[in-house]
Amino acid sequence: MVSDVDAAAAALPALTTWEALSDQAHVTAGQRLLIRGGTGAVGAFLTQFAHEMGAEVTVTVTSASAEARARGLGADHVVVTAPYSEASDLQAFDVAIDAVGGDVPEWMYASVRPGGQLVVLQEPPSQKLADKYGIRAFFFVVRTRRDRLEELAALIAAGQVEVTIAQTFPLSAGKAAYESGSLPKPRPGKTVILVP
Repeated sequence: MVSDVDAAAAALPALTTWEALSDQAHVTAGQRLLIRGGTGAVGAFLTQFAHEMGAEVTVTVTSASAEARARGLGADHVVVTAPYSEASDLQAFDVAIDAVGGDVPEWMYASVRPGGQLVVLQEPPSQKLADKYGIRAFFFVVRTRRDRLEELAALIAAGQVEVTIAQTFPLSAGKAAYESGSLPKPRPGKTVILVP
């Protein structure tokens, strides 16, 4: 059985992850994958699912505590960077996925080998930078798929995948939940409003 909180926190991030890895980038075992933000709501699923697919997973995080968490989720390599800093030493990845959002830094484009792929989850990438580095960079809008939701429910119920929940709020504190989106979270993951 999957709790309502886990279901609310998992559905969109997990569907986004599956589509990014399987349907868009076609990640296969042995490929080198870079995830910017490997412990957030989407990043945690990316790290777990890519690990299970047999990819060599490298993630970026912004704290030592997030480093331990990323390794626990299945990251092979973890790079701790200051927020919004350069990670210019990361190179030759087959696929890179930005799970942070906002402006995708140029080092993400440079981290992908020529002919490789950059997947951006929140807004279309810069085609100018993609052309500069000889990569395919793209954005997509996730589609709802019942079969994947059923598979996700089975994985969560069996304890085979971890759902990241940052915080919960009662419905009566809906305004505070909304405002928390612009504040640092106590831990990575989704914010869930509890509806009685």
